[in-house]
Amino acid sequence: MNYRFVVSGCLAICLSGPLAVSGDAGKGDLWPVSRAAVPMADGQHSRATLSVVPTATQFPSLEQAFVYYNELAHSGRWSAIGDGPLLKLDDSHEQIGQLRQHLSWSGDYRPEAPPAKGDTYFDEPLQQALLRFQERHGAAMVDGILGPETRNLLNVPPWIRADQILLNINRLEQFGVRAGPRYVQVNIPAYRLKLVDDGTVLLDMKTIVGRQSRQTPVFSSVLRSLVVNPSWSVPKSIAMKDILPKWKRDNSYLDKQNLQVLSGWQVPSVVVPNSAIDLAKMYRGAEYYRLWQPPGPGNTLGRVKFEVSDSGSIYLHDTQSRQLFSVGRRGFSSGCIRLEKPLELAEQLLVLANAVEPRELSALFETTQTHHIRFDNPVELHVTYWTAWLDESGTLYFGDDLYRRDEAILAESGTRQVAAN
Repeated sequence: MNYRFVVSGCLAICLSGPLAVSGDAGKGDLWPVSRAAVPMADGQHSRATLSVVPTATQFPSLEQAFVYYNELAHSGRWSAIGDGPLLKLDDSHEQIGQLRQHLSWSGDYRPEAPPAKGDTYFDEPLQQALLRFQERHGAAMVDGILGPETRNLLNVPPWIRADQILLNINRLEQFGVRAGPRYVQVNIPAYRLKLVDDGTVLLDMKTIVGRQSRQTPVFSSVLRSLVVNPSWSVPKSIAMKDILPKWKRDNSYLDKQNLQVLSGWQVPSVVVPNSAIDLAKMYRGAEYYRLWQPPGPGNTLGRVKFEVSDSGSIYLHDTQSRQLFSVGRRGFSSGCIRLEKPLELAEQLLVLANAVEPRELSALFETTQTHHIRFDNPVELHVTYWTAWLDESGTLYFGDDLYRRDEAILAESGTRQVAAN
């Protein structure tokens, strides 16, 4: 029998050999075609019946999720929701019936009985379904209200979702090749970190990642050490773009931020008095001036920093801006990864990597002295860009394509036609 993947428009990929979906390896992603993906026999697509139906948004594998969205795309049943007003609980509107249908397709709306007040009334089961949809699709606001952003998410066609899932099947396959049994994963589009040991998630937390203009890179490395009470040597790029312009407008800015100007890198450090600072020497010349922030409660890096092997200036750290973790889409940093629960990660890693009891760590926070603790057994770190994934219960999630990588790959592959052999 002749098998092929039937994906509507963007990706048509034959089963018979490895094929590069996109040459994006420079950004840390490889796209060989996954032989684990589910093929379909020619001519077996139904335009009326979906053979795979999500159960409460859950699937046994990404491959099955791909089959479902691919069949929905070919069923001829999907249509977009047009522009309209904000719709919320207790509203009545003709588009509420469309919303109900879309949430049924996504698996979020599965009522036990027909709506008591009619299909066009916004009842509580529909609100709960919309909240689930928003949470699973990385909405900036999870509020149970049909507004412009949620309309856009609902109006992503199923063939785009199918292609997106296929991209992530291959991302997951590459991850399985690289990852060992114990690792830390930071998934950029999910804005989350997980610590995994032998398939068990030991820790799960929110993260803040790089903004669009200062992207967090995709890479694999190891967490080699922990710094308690770190100081901050301000990178040139941050100094030039963020700090020096503010300092020029307000000559008290450095004092307000507890920043000092140092000359060179000699030990002990040489602090340049404010009266002797020459802005022309900032990050220029052999003995250039640079910005430095001493350790302590107000330090930008917080109380904990995790150093990464061969990562340049990218590391994981605590933050003073705790309020940003309440935001849905958290692309705010200059590339480093800020952690919601850095002390919990430190304690877990010390137990795993050094067999140190957490109580031994807590004593180090009683002062502002800097301590470097090298991990005897470094833990793998994988920074990924998964925009579709299943959680531990099999629930399907779609992440924010904040760096527009999926968009670029799908646009490129949309011109390709690959026939089955």
